[in-house]
Amino acid sequence: MMHYAKLIPVFMALVFLGSCVKDEITDPPAKPDPVIPAGMHAKINGVAWEANYVSHMSLLGGMHYIEVSGYDTTGKSIKLVINNFKSRSTYIVPSSKDSAFMALDFNVFADKQGARDGKITIQAINDSMVGGAFHFITDSFDITEGTFYVNYN
Repeated sequence: MMHYAKLIPVFMALVFLGSCVKDEITDPPAKPDPVIPAGMHAKINGVAWEANYVSHMSLLGGMHYIEVSGYDTTGKSIKLVINNFKSRSTYIVPSSKDSAFMALDFNVFADKQGARDGKITIQAINDSMVGGAFHFITDSFDITEGTFYVNYN
């Protein structure tokens, strides 16, 4: 019995250590990207509009530049430019570096009207796509409920 008496404290320590549960630290679940329809869509003065063709340009190396343009078959076009792009964020337009335009001409934005006030929000971005929302006003147009989603490939 003497040998067992010496083992009782060891046994108690093992039972105590075995009953300790380590709290696992977990990161909060990642917020999924919003569902954004492909292409470019908006309301122009309250009328639904959809681009038939969307082009994009991006230089994300040292220049941090994104440009997305949408055109329809009637000559309406919307162009969004972010020169100081860093990440998902909201960019105020106009600013010294960022801009948004509305045009009614096929002639490469010949009659473009720049935004007087508005925002471009990058909501989703990865190595193959960029998407977000926008709204702005010009002298003649109120652009609302705008969305864009383009693949780089």
